[in-house]
Amino acid sequence: MLVLHTTSGQTRPQHSDGNTGWGGARSWTGPSHGTDSRGVPVTISFGREDSKQAGQSMIADGHASQKSEFYGPKHDKQHDHYDGKGGSTERGKYSG
Repeated sequence: MLVLHTTSGQTRPQHSDGNTGWGGARSWTGPSHGTDSRGVPVTISFGREDSKQAGQSMIADGHASQKSEFYGPKHDKQHDHYDGKGGSTERGKYSG
């Protein structure tokens, strides 16, 4: 189980204190910096509740310093994707 701790010390994934300011999309929150339950720095984005991505997440190790470092091009995504139902697309970008 992932427990996100934002850079402000908050543990609610919805808390925006670690937000990168990159914005998101209609279906995704803007990426945020935080740490997982092991203390590993991560960049993470959550599916918005009012979208078909609700319950899903995208995550990568480290604090990405630019948008492309987290999203990557369509053919080379720079994050792992979890569908919230036990399925995932693991690209080796998150070690958790």
